[in-house]
Amino acid sequence: MKTYVAHYTKLKERKEYILDQLNKIGASDVEFMEDYDKEVLTQDLIDRYYEADQAKFEQVAKITKDKCGGGEYRILKDSEISLMIKHVEILKKLSNSDNKYAMILEDDCLFLNDYSEEMIEILINSCVPDWDVIVIGGAFDHSICTYRDRYCMFLLANHPATNTTSSMIFKKETASKILETFQKFHISWDWQLNHIFYVNDFKVYHTFPYICKQNNFKTSIQN
Repeated sequence: MKTYVAHYTKLKERKEYILDQLNKIGASDVEFMEDYDKEVLTQDLIDRYYEADQAKFEQVAKITKDKCGGGEYRILKDSEISLMIKHVEILKKLSNSDNKYAMILEDDCLFLNDYSEEMIEILINSCVPDWDVIVIGGAFDHSICTYRDRYCMFLLANHPATNTTSSMIFKKETASKILETFQKFHISWDWQLNHIFYVNDFKVYHTFPYICKQNNFKTSIQN
């Protein structure tokens, strides 16, 4: 199984950490997305991906705000923009690959129990065929979402359907459809994905229990 990791190169301890995590599960094909660190972003590059527009922000935010509240308009920090560009570029790589799906992680992902890559693939292939995205963990427990159906170890989430963006599995077709319909982001990546998943009516399943969670590293995204 192909695994992509969004990584900020200055956080060397994070790379050592996630490599250890991936070694523990026996990950066989790992690629780090290390381009687009915040220090190398130019305004021209930022403008290709991000638009600071309050009206569009509110439109995208609505699906999440209606459930969770909060989400006041603000201009995103370069660190947030950098992470989102990395995620978009990973989706491009998946869309242009020969892989049917891929695991997309951030470098603070902590795998639970004794899962192996082989076990995760067996789990993926046991999901109902109509899945578009599988959320395998995140910063919160399952109460972050509500659910409309259960299938074995999978819960089909209502929208909004993310649990942060630290650990998700995307089909190649899902990545391609996102890139076809997505122009620029206007808000943090998890809220942007909530809107993308909603407008495309993607089937977003959460594993139950979760396979992983976020480690409690001090956040770098707001710096």
